[in-house]
Amino acid sequence: MTRSDALKKAQKKYLLKIKEENTEVYKSMMKKQLLYQKQYIKKLREDEEKFNNYKKGRADYARIFYNNNKQNILDKRAHIREIKKDEDLNKLLQKQIN
Repeated sequence: MTRSDALKKAQKKYLLKIKEENTEVYKSMMKKQLLYQKQYIKKLREDEEKFNNYKKGRADYARIFYNNNKQNILDKRAHIREIKKDEDLNKLLQKQIN
């Protein structure tokens, strides 16, 4: 069963709307999703081979995600370092003034 592009677009738009408004519907959806994920992982842990495959898949996904977004991630880290330097400089100046 495939969904039409219009239906996919409408569902995505609705999800973004309820996410931005942080509605009870969105909170309920997230709780259900977290509960499902916990139960899924708990079930996988019963079979060690399946769980190892799951961990390997997650590691592959993380590596691919990092490689695809490497520059964006590095830019964010650089920005955070700059903010921290500014805060440290302000603290140092405040100490010298006092």
